[in-house]
Formats: sequence, C-alpha cells, structure tokens
Amino acid sequence: MHQAARVSDAGTVAAIEATHDGAHEADVAAECLAAMTKAGCAPAAFGPFIRPQNRIAEEHTTWGQGQCRHAERVMLELTGCVARYHASMGRLVYIGTVRDEDAIMAKLASSAFAALMDGLKPGGQARDVYDAWHRLVAETGLRREAVTPEGLCDTDLAPRHRLGGAAPSPEQKKSPAHQNRAQVISRSTSNDF
Repeated sequence: MHQAARVSDAGTVAAIEATHDGAHEADVAAECLAAMTKAGCAPAAFGPFIRPQNRIAEEHTTWGQGQCRHAERVMLELTGCVARYHASMGRLVYIGTVRDEDAIMAKLASSAFAALMDGLKPGGQARDVYDAWHRLVAETGLRREAVTPEGLCDTDLAPRHRLGGAAPSPEQKKSPAHQNRAQVISRSTSNDF
C-alpha cells in the first residue's frame, strides 16, 4: 500500500504541475500517467479523472477534450497501483487564487478527515467512523452534501454565514491579487498517514 501511495503522490504532483491556464485535460492526464508509470505503477482500476470547472460535477469520469482555465477549479482523482494494491487520491486545484470561502472549507475538510482518522479504532465498526465525521460536519451547520467523507467540498452548498461572509465580488475576483497564483487545497501526501 505504501508503494502504491508513493505512486499516487508522483502522479498527483505531476498532474498539479501540468495544470495551468490553457492546459488540455489530455496533457494533464498524460503527465500524470507518465509519472505514475515511472514510479512503478501497474495498470490501475480507474483514472486518472481530470475534471475542469465545466465538468467538475461529473463524478468518476476520465479526462475529456477540454482545457483548464484561469480562475477555475480542476478536480484531480487518481489511484496508484502496485501488485494490485491501490491507493487513491483526490485533489482540488485552483488556477489562480483560492476563494476565501473555499479556503475555509478546506480547513473544514481537513478537520473532517482528522475526525475520520480518529474514528478508526481496532474492533470499531464502519458506522463509528462515519458518525465521527458526521458529528463534526453537523456542528458546522452545513448541509451534509457540502463535505464528503473523502474531504472534498463544494462551497456552493454551504450557507454563506458559516463561511465568514459573502463571496468575493466580481471586481475582487478580477484583481491581480486574486488571480496571480495557482493553489492546491488540502495537499497531503502518503507520508501524512
């Protein structure tokens, strides 16, 4: 599993580095697959799934013919495979600056993941792990769909008052400070576990 996780790390880093304004989905996938293969990946059960903003809601679909665009999100999901053991990873990448409410949701997702990990105990039941996650999400007042057990968030499902105010105005989104750097939400690796 650790070897498969290292393969996932290599693919994730390569995919993130290949994601930029104008990048074609197929090019991001090619870089991801090349890095995973060089790291020792066998043919995996799925992916990589590369979904830019216009297809972000299409869960578990591979790359398409589209392009990544500035100020948009790109969902990356992949799995490294070594000796048929798989280690999946998902990352939400921003081309430009992360919206304030998304940064807050990233912290919540990280806390929710920590709650999941705390719920894992020898002899425990799956419902105990789910309940640990669900309690944390319920305490925030967010709808359950806003944060998934995998830690992925959709701030469009979250009430604005729970995220510290309104979304940035169109003028704020156009400012150079809001547009000039690519960021990744919740960038953990296999070494974090």
